[in-house]
Amino acid sequence: MCLSRLEGWHCLIPDPGAKAFCISVTHVSVRVFVCSWIESDRDESEDLAKIQDAVDPQSELTMRPSPKSDIFSFDISGKTTRNVVDFSISNKNFQSGFHSGTLPAPPARKIAIVTCMDARMHPEKFLGLRFGDAHVIRNAGGRISDDALRSLVVSQRMLGTEEVVVIHHTQCGMMTLQNEAVYDSVEKRLGKEAREHIHDNDYMPLGTDLVASVKRDVQIVKDYPAIPNDTPVHGFIYDVANGSLEPVVTD
Repeated sequence: MCLSRLEGWHCLIPDPGAKAFCISVTHVSVRVFVCSWIESDRDESEDLAKIQDAVDPQSELTMRPSPKSDIFSFDISGKTTRNVVDFSISNKNFQSGFHSGTLPAPPARKIAIVTCMDARMHPEKFLGLRFGDAHVIRNAGGRISDDALRSLVVSQRMLGTEEVVVIHHTQCGMMTLQNEAVYDSVEKRLGKEAREHIHDNDYMPLGTDLVASVKRDVQIVKDYPAIPNDTPVHGFIYDVANGSLEPVVTD
């Protein structure tokens, strides 16, 4: 589907009470104008879907600055996705109310959190964190992998954190995952050569006992030579069904 099918103006309102976005679509570009809120009965979600559908999946999105602060535009060429367009529009609204640009890099609460990448988890919200409060390190399962340890060392030695929290969660896909299933899936989609490339990787399944998995990962942090022995390391289980946080290990 090409952009020329949607040439003209479209009004998008991302959130009630937020600024509206007027979209000017031509065959080569999309221009986004940030406008004041206007009450309307129009179903803006239909417009958003049209704009997103208009972007060719094989095209590429390139941002370019606009001479006016309340306007930005981007060109379509090569590859892009609906999400890229949506992110660009949403970010403009976010930027209009952004006031955290002067925060220092070291986390204010001197804490680093390791947790899962699961989309149902929003640690900043369920822990009451604000911009600049903590480092949040995420991976599949919230495991203390070699890369998580690398990030923790940088967090402590270079950015001054002094405390670590490990959080696993209920209904995690890593509880039942097996390494072999990952290898098989990669081979089915990408071929034997791709499987051979990852066949030595351990994807660190959690197992079904979350209490045990949290305790195991907390101990890995405590035993790591590049993390001071007196570092408080806590472990929790987050329940995705009700939003609760259960302590497992508290230093």
